[in-house]
Amino acid sequence: RDMLDWVHRFQPESFYAATAGAEISSDLFKSYSTPGGTPEVNVDNRAIFVDNQFTFTPDFFASISGRVDDHQTFGAQKTWKFAPVYNIAATGTRLKGTYGTGFKAPSLFDLYDTTYGNRALTPEKSRSYELGFEQNALANKVTFGATWFHNSIDNLIVVDLVDPGPPAVYQSVNIGKARTQGVESTVTWYPAADWTVTGSHTFTQADDMQADKRLVRRPKHVATAGVTYEYAAGSDIDLNFRYVGLSKDIDFNYPYGRVGTKGFTTLGVNTNYRLNENATLYGRIDNLLDKRYEEVYGYGMPGVSLFAGVKSNF
Repeated sequence: RDMLDWVHRFQPESFYAATAGAEISSDLFKSYSTPGGTPEVNVDNRAIFVDNQFTFTPDFFASISGRVDDHQTFGAQKTWKFAPVYNIAATGTRLKGTYGTGFKAPSLFDLYDTTYGNRALTPEKSRSYELGFEQNALANKVTFGATWFHNSIDNLIVVDLVDPGPPAVYQSVNIGKARTQGVESTVTWYPAADWTVTGSHTFTQADDMQADKRLVRRPKHVATAGVTYEYAAGSDIDLNFRYVGLSKDIDFNYPYGRVGTKGFTTLGVNTNYRLNENATLYGRIDNLLDKRYEEVYGYGMPGVSLFAGVKSNF
C-alpha cells in the first residue's frame, strides 16, 4: 500500500479549533498462485476529512467530525462522528459519549485471494454508540472509569465455511447483520511519583444476528494489567500482563466447522533508556514465561521473544 496524506490544524477562535486533511491511497494485489486467479489488481481511494472541536464552556466541549471517501470500486461514502464530553469539576467526574457511522471496503485479499477471495463482497457499514465516565479519587492518585459500547454492523466480512465438500470450501462472505456490545472498565493508580499501575477489563458480546451465533475470534473477556517505573527522565521499565478468555474459531481441518479455543495469559517486559534528546535504547521481551498458546486456532504463537533497538528523532 502506498499512501500520501496532508493534515492541517487551525484555531480561528478560542472556542473553536479544527483539524482538516486529505488522503490518497493505492492498494496493489498480485497473485502468483493457481490459474484463474487475478495476476494484478490496483485500487485507489481518495478522502477528505475534518474534525471540528468546540469548547462551549470550560467544562463542556464536543467534537464533530466527518469524512468522505471516493473509492475506485465502491464510489463515494460519507461517515461522521459526534463526541461530547462534560466535566463535573466539583466531583472530578468526566461524562462522555459518542455516536458515529463507519465504512470499510473489502480488502483486495478478501476479494481476489485464490483460496478465500469473493468478488461479490460488499462494504461493511456500521453505527456505533458509546456512553461512559471517568472518575478521579484519592486526591487524583486514582482514576477509574467504564464505557458501554454498541456496534451494529451491516455486511460484516468474515471467513466462513460455504461448502462442506469434500473438499471443504472456505470463503470470505458478508454477514448481513452483526452486533458487538459490551463494557470496558479501566483503572489507573499512581502510588508514587515514579510509579504507575494500570488495569483494564473488556467484556464483549459479539453475535451474528442472522444465524444467531457468536462471531469467531472475539473473546468475551480480555484483561490487562501493568506496572511502570520511570527511573529517570525518558527512561522506564514496564511489566505487563494480558489475559484473553475463551472464544470461538474455525477448524480448517476435517470434520471442519467451529471449535472452542482456550484462554491464555501472557507476561511481557518493556524498557526504554534515554541516551540523549535524540536517541533512546529500547528492549522488549514477549511471552516471558514461554507459554504455548494460540490466538488463531491451529496456529501457535512464538515462545519467549527478545527485541531490542534504538529509536531516534530529529
